[in-house]
Amino acid sequence: CWHMSQIYKIPDDVSLLDASQTEPLTIGMNAAETAKVHLGSRVFVSGAGPIGLYAVQMAKLAGASKIVVGDIVAKKQEIALACGADAVVNPMEEGWQKKAMAETDGKGFDAVIESSGAPSAANSMLDLVSKNGHLVMMAMYPTGFEWKLNPYQQLYEGGKHIHGMYTSADLFPRAVAMLKSLDFSKVIDKVVAPEDCEEAFAMSVSGQYSKIVFKFSDDE
Repeated sequence: CWHMSQIYKIPDDVSLLDASQTEPLTIGMNAAETAKVHLGSRVFVSGAGPIGLYAVQMAKLAGASKIVVGDIVAKKQEIALACGADAVVNPMEEGWQKKAMAETDGKGFDAVIESSGAPSAANSMLDLVSKNGHLVMMAMYPTGFEWKLNPYQQLYEGGKHIHGMYTSADLFPRAVAMLKSLDFSKVIDKVVAPEDCEEAFAMSVSGQYSKIVFKFSDDE
C-alpha cells in the first residue's frame, strides 16, 4: 500500500519508458548536486552505467565546461560521448589518469563522481580532484573494502572535499519535472519482455549494456 505522498504524476507527454528511469535519475541528480557541479565546472564521472550517464547529462545541463567519463567498455564510452561527455578514458589502460588530467590542463576536476563501485577506481579518484574540488563516492563497494587516504596531502594541502551519498528519495518531484529535459534513448539500449528475463539478466551481468528495461505493458 502506497501513501499518496509517495505517488507522483508523470507528465502526459512523457512516455512510460522514459518515466521508468525516474528513480536512477534521482541518484544521478543527487550525485551532480552533491559534487557541486555548476557553470564552468570540470567534471569527471567514473563508470558509464545509467546513473553515471544521467549524472553526465545533469552536469551538461548545469553548465559544466568539461566532462570526462571513465569506463572500460568501448560501447559505454560511445554512449557517454553521445550523452554529452567531451572525452572518455579507459581506466584499464596505462596512463589513463594523465590523459584525463590533460583535459583540464593539469588542474584536475572540480567535481568527481565515482559511480562504478570498483575498488580500483575508488582508490584513484582523489588524484583527479582539483584543489578545493569535490569527490562523491556514491557507488556500493564490497563491505570489506577499505579506502586509502592521506589526510595531510589530500585534505589539508589539497583542500579536497569527500562526500558520501545514500538515497535520493526526496528528489522525485524534481526528477519528474526534469524527465523532458534528458535523452533516455541514448542510455536505454535494450527493452525486453518479462518472459525473456534470464536472457536479460545474462546481458546485464555481461557489462556490455548501459540500461536494460522490462516491458510489462503495450502502453507507451
